[in-house]
Amino acid sequence: SLALALTALHGGGAAQVKENYSRARQLSQLDSDSSKHFTIMIGSWLNSFIGAELYDAQSLSNELLELAARKDDVSYLVEAKRVRGMTLFYVGDFAGARAIIESALELHDPEHHRQHAVRYGLDPLVCCDAYLAYALLFLGQSEQAICKSDEAVEAAEALHHPYTHAFSLAFAAFVRQNLE
Repeated sequence: SLALALTALHGGGAAQVKENYSRARQLSQLDSDSSKHFTIMIGSWLNSFIGAELYDAQSLSNELLELAARKDDVSYLVEAKRVRGMTLFYVGDFAGARAIIESALELHDPEHHRQHAVRYGLDPLVCCDAYLAYALLFLGQSEQAICKSDEAVEAAEALHHPYTHAFSLAFAAFVRQNLE
């Protein structure tokens, strides 16, 4: 809870947020099967990701995948694959990002994962569609990128979750801007 307040005050990549998540991770290791541990791991990843500490983000995304596989929970796998795909995208592995994002989309169930936007701040379907569109663009598949981007915007509009909608529009703009 403190990390969320610190994020609002200092920004998601701030050192204070990192310190708080680091301590929370230490404490949550005592009960690594709890849902709180997974949420703390997502927060730690996000802090590294936003702070452009991509080596740490890669390591944390691997840990999240391992944790999700151990728990054998589709909800965790969707989120772990989402963050892994986002990380791969920003380290320039567009083909790897595409593959893992597509595998997350195969697991996604809109009805079952409806609360993810509230729990993790962003709907995984929209996020995956948006990042997949961007990866497709960088892989030279412009028409597919536009279609996937449009799907992300359409899905976001149906959710009525303002941040997810804004996210989809931003990525749609990124895709179209990079077509030039």
